[in-house]
Amino acid sequence: MNIWHKRFVYLQIVILLLLAVVQWFFPQLGNVIMYGTIVFFVLEIGILEAQRKEQPEAVFYQKSGFFAFADLLTVIWFLIYVSNLLFDYAILDPRFHTWLFLYIALRKMYILKNYSYAK
Repeated sequence: MNIWHKRFVYLQIVILLLLAVVQWFFPQLGNVIMYGTIVFFVLEIGILEAQRKEQPEAVFYQKSGFFAFADLLTVIWFLIYVSNLLFDYAILDPRFHTWLFLYIALRKMYILKNYSYAK
């Protein structure tokens, strides 16, 4: 994991934690949340580019089936959330999305901690 990859992941974690706080205490600030998610997506593109430049056979990171399924559900939930922001319709209580931000931040921390290279 190169230095920019780590920096982008740390920045994403900070953004997600800030978005969770804003979503919980100030759900009426939809613009702040939308801009934060846009920055999150841009950083995700940077992370994917950094991963693309690494040697895939050198990286040793395997998910369990449970976490792969949980990650799939959170990606779907995140897409529903972003479409909610873009098209201005409410599916769930806005405070419920706080848990989405916290889960993604925790998963990012877990991946950062367990991202290693094969020996």
